[in-house]
Amino acid sequence: MEEGGTWAFAEAFHWTVWVVIGATSLVVGMLITVVEMLTPGDKANRKGLRGWSWYAMGKMVSMQTHVGDPKTWASRLMVLGYAFLALILVHLYTATTASKLTMQRLANDVKSKADLPGKKVESWTTYVPQLRKYSIDAAALPWNNDNDTNTMLNNLRTHTYQALVLDAPVVSYLAATASQCDLYPVGGLFETFNLAIAFPPDVPTDLAGNVSTSIVRMQVSAWLVVLRFGEILMFQ
Repeated sequence: MEEGGTWAFAEAFHWTVWVVIGATSLVVGMLITVVEMLTPGDKANRKGLRGWSWYAMGKMVSMQTHVGDPKTWASRLMVLGYAFLALILVHLYTATTASKLTMQRLANDVKSKADLPGKKVESWTTYVPQLRKYSIDAAALPWNNDNDTNTMLNNLRTHTYQALVLDAPVVSYLAATASQCDLYPVGGLFETFNLAIAFPPDVPTDLAGNVSTSIVRMQVSAWLVVLRFGEILMFQ
């Protein structure tokens, strides 16, 4: 969800519980049908299996079915017990869903960098000293390969940490390519800075000069995007 998805509304109960609820509605409808059919005279309400099954399913969701109520005491007692079960399930569903939403809200209460002090934050080892200037005590993690990146993301998904601070382009890329669509960037930038390009000693002498000239030309023409540090990645 964001944690969530198309079937997030059904996560309050296990799928087997939903199956049992549907089966219970059918069984109650069948029992009422049998009781009403076996009751002689005009003391019964004979609506048939279809009518009483519709009645039982409607009772579960508090929907008017216009079938009428059972007339026999045995059927009425069954409906009373069934209605009590439905009442418990409705309140249990409401409480469980509200609990899940509350937990999700508490886990995703980071909206900007001002919310990070005191939170469980992870970042690259090199950035940890810079984050301390903002009173953010981030956990220092290595970031040398894709495995390190996946470790950081898994820490978010398992709620080991609440936020991940990395370079803004990296954060945007990770959020855009998350297979589960469960990561999103929040907040603004911490700092902006330029990086240098180093060359080994054996490169052609003109290469460094040509690269420098090209970078200056790109910067003057606004083509050069400054590498930015400090966007926040969250798990939703």
